[in-house]
Amino acid sequence: MIGLTYIGFTHRTAPLSVRERITPCAGEIEAYARQVRAFAGESAVLRTCGRFETFLAVESDSTADVQTANASAAPDIGPILALLSARSGMSVPALRRHARILHGDHVVAHLFRVAAGLDSPMLGEDHVLGQVSACLTNAQRLGTTGPLLSALLRSAVRAGRRARKDSGIRRVASSFTGEAARLLRDRAASERRSGALLMIGSGTMAAETLESVKDAGWSRIVIAGRHASRTGELAARVGGCAVDLDSVAGELASADVVVACTSSTTPLLTTAIVRDALRQRGACNLRNILLLIDLGMPRNVEPDVARLPGVELLDLESLARRFGADGGSAVEAAKARAAAVLDEEQARFMRWCENRRRRGRAGWSAVSPAVERADVVGGDQTAPGAPTRRVAV
Repeated sequence: MIGLTYIGFTHRTAPLSVRERITPCAGEIEAYARQVRAFAGESAVLRTCGRFETFLAVESDSTADVQTANASAAPDIGPILALLSARSGMSVPALRRHARILHGDHVVAHLFRVAAGLDSPMLGEDHVLGQVSACLTNAQRLGTTGPLLSALLRSAVRAGRRARKDSGIRRVASSFTGEAARLLRDRAASERRSGALLMIGSGTMAAETLESVKDAGWSRIVIAGRHASRTGELAARVGGCAVDLDSVAGELASADVVVACTSSTTPLLTTAIVRDALRQRGACNLRNILLLIDLGMPRNVEPDVARLPGVELLDLESLARRFGADGGSAVEAAKARAAAVLDEEQARFMRWCENRRRRGRAGWSAVSPAVERADVVGGDQTAPGAPTRRVAV
């Protein structure tokens, strides 16, 4: 038999100050995933700006089937908490207070909601669907997943796509980059003079934001990045100029708006750096408020910067509070339609699990990934009693 377990730290359970201590940086995720693999038969790790989640599956003669929501029928999370405690310096009881722990079909329901954007800080945002897909790709590349989690993650991607298509959730959706772009356009339109925009970072989020606001009337767009070629290419696309990260402090003094979205594990804009820039701005008679938008996780801007006079600092938490779905009738109707789609997709996946359970232990391990994909996402093939569609491999 096989049991599922989930342990997650998200915007719903843990503040940003806790998540940034717990969450491995991009370069540490692989090492963490391999460590977790030692505690369960299968594992997968999902890391986004709003969540850090670990999914586990274990095979044991003593467990109930995958539908069981009993903690005794699932992998032990004790070793995971101990591992996170060692890396974060937080006690295990403190971690438990901020963690959400699920078992059995509750894991399935949660992951499907995540993929559909219903559990995101910004309702319906599209990035998370690609991140769930990348979670599967990375787990397969590392060899940490197997038949159950592979099928679960594929089914979640299918469910997320269908929920977006059939529910109208996209019409009320938002995202961190989208809301940052809205703020930038509003700021550019309200300036008495053309303002200067400083983007710290040259990755996907930086590119999406800049593409949306490049024609907003900025006097100057400066992009500071660690990778010279990528930074230069982005600058050429948006009509900006590229500098290296060492130039940030100097550029800060002449910027009107700053967006920071790098993978740095330590803040790039400290209180001392921003305070010095504010002094230089005063000497240059730049009296307008300096707007800092921090899209980093961990944060790229020290939180205490918000206490400095002449600064408005918005991080992921404040953006979510400011632009989260308002719960209006259109939003609630779209959420209800999406939830109905997810219920159907969860039932489909649970039928697949039941069919595999009936085959016994050999049924889980003998199914090839291609056949597994056909069973889970093959339309009517998953109906109870329907024949399994075989795919050449």
